[in-house]
Amino acid sequence: MSQPKDELPTGDHESLMWATIGAHAGRYLYFQGKYEEAEAMHRYALMDREKVLGLGHHNTFNSVNDLDLALAHQGKYQEAEVILRRGHGKYQEAEVIYRYMLRGRKKILGLDHPDTLTSVDNLASVLESQGKYDEANTIHQEAKGRTSY
Repeated sequence: MSQPKDELPTGDHESLMWATIGAHAGRYLYFQGKYEEAEAMHRYALMDREKVLGLGHHNTFNSVNDLDLALAHQGKYQEAEVILRRGHGKYQEAEVIYRYMLRGRKKILGLDHPDTLTSVDNLASVLESQGKYDEANTIHQEAKGRTSY
């Protein structure tokens, strides 16, 4: 697992800060339909998060998912699949992390909160990657009808 940010070497802390900014910029560009620009920002964020945090960290998984979406919207399906397989190569570990995050966010933020709904999507995505389609569908059905979903 990663160290707390205040224990990271200065260069790593700065890399994570810029990766977070890049991830937010990438999401902003994605929602504007600027998928190529979003792809570039998500690649940057993924590179730094993977280097500092490793593939098993939830923020790295989020960057994998963000990059996958940007690629898919450009029709780059083969590359998107490669990114997903690399990022979710540890499916069971990712599933445990996402279940933990979802439980905590439901308890603290409630099911209607956008961050909780992001956790629903992340968990469903990793379940689908493992071929657990029925369970992924059930999770989506539980969140269906939420106004911010």
